[in-house]
Amino acid sequence: MQLKCFYTNVDSLLGKFEEFRNRVHEYHIIGIVETWLTEDINDAELIIPGYELYRKDRRKGKGSGIILYMKETLTSDLCDSLTNSAFEKSLWCRVQTSSSKGKLLVGVCYRCPSSSSENNANLLELLDLASKQSSCSHLLVMGDFHYPGINYRDNVVEGEPNSEASKFFFKTEDLFLVQCITEATRARGTNKPSILDYVFVDEENLVDSISYESPIGKSDHVCLTWTMTLAVHKTDKNHDFKLNYWKGNYEDILDGLRECDWVMEFKDGTLEHNWTFFKNKVLELVKEHVPLKKPYSGKKSAEWMTKETKRLIKTRNEAWTKYRQYSSQRNYARYKQLRNQTVQSVRNDHENYRKKVIRSFKGTPKKFFGYMRSFQTVKQKVSKLLDKKGELSETDQEAAEVLCEFFQEVFVTDKEDSKDIQLAEKEMEKIPVCFHRDKVKDMLLSLKTDKSPGPDSIHPMV
Repeated sequence: MQLKCFYTNVDSLLGKFEEFRNRVHEYHIIGIVETWLTEDINDAELIIPGYELYRKDRRKGKGSGIILYMKETLTSDLCDSLTNSAFEKSLWCRVQTSSSKGKLLVGVCYRCPSSSSENNANLLELLDLASKQSSCSHLLVMGDFHYPGINYRDNVVEGEPNSEASKFFFKTEDLFLVQCITEATRARGTNKPSILDYVFVDEENLVDSISYESPIGKSDHVCLTWTMTLAVHKTDKNHDFKLNYWKGNYEDILDGLRECDWVMEFKDGTLEHNWTFFKNKVLELVKEHVPLKKPYSGKKSAEWMTKETKRLIKTRNEAWTKYRQYSSQRNYARYKQLRNQTVQSVRNDHENYRKKVIRSFKGTPKKFFGYMRSFQTVKQKVSKLLDKKGELSETDQEAAEVLCEFFQEVFVTDKEDSKDIQLAEKEMEKIPVCFHRDKVKDMLLSLKTDKSPGPDSIHPMV
């Protein structure tokens, strides 16, 4: 299987988050450095639906900060031993693969230009430790290492043999790490473009289709995208098709119900039997005359973005490509002008969209609370639970059954409450029960068709 990966030096994430989120929804692994985030910024402000979030914020001063997003369909966990190593700025996660040999180890690193010799030595030790992780079968390291003097294509390093750049180069060679980036990743004005960002893997031919895309916002680092060929275990919950009630053939369902001789079917049956027969008949016709649809994949285009802004983004990308091909002051000025216009247009579109959404909350409090939860609450998943046999649940159905069994064991019925319930049931039997056809019809017609089925499994649309 192939994993789609995305990486960039964003040069402050929060002000560019909407554009960033719009660009990365199709990738499995997303690594970002220079986020400039602090502990004051809550995880809820950085949520991307369908992704697990890992972050390491700056402690003091300006710059730094790392974020790693993992697709929820990948089973991932934080590698604390490497993340908390002596090297100041790195973040590491493990991804479960379908191979029995181990996991994929993913690391994101940032080495600032003013890094001390001690910190540089810690980086070399960190790479050594990462390469020796016995539980991981493959290694992927991305980041801004800021060694412009290294030329991996020609295996040449500018400077003295004992320089920091030479030590880093020879360490990666000793560890047999394959560096995949061959074109400049940072360009500003008429300055000579340079390769500051690297992508390392531990085996050749794992990385393919590397793309050098235009920066996000006003950053001067390109966005790197690539595919990595790797067998990864996916826990896809959206594999079941669902009934599309909005496209059901309800005339045929009514015809099927009319063909049934209800007088004969209900003649000698009990109330429970008759209800079960009716429900099964309805569900059978629904299955026959309501088509299936694919479940929602979680991918959603930027509905808040206007066509003018999308055209402006396209023009900006074309200007960036032209500037990269012909590095002149005129081309850079043109790209810079379009870049600033695009940033402002994206911000204006999102602000207008938020105002529109807020106005739509009037009279619909449920929609308001749902919207606020999606932005302010970090959703926790109940993935696996231990049953009585000591085995972990594999599906949502098994987890629900484990929870039901647990609540049945802890539920206690008080003797006095039991007596009260029995007395209430006897009193209820004395109350006459009358059903009026018109009243039942009115209640059925008042059902909200956009709601889910109740305990009887019959959709309100039916």
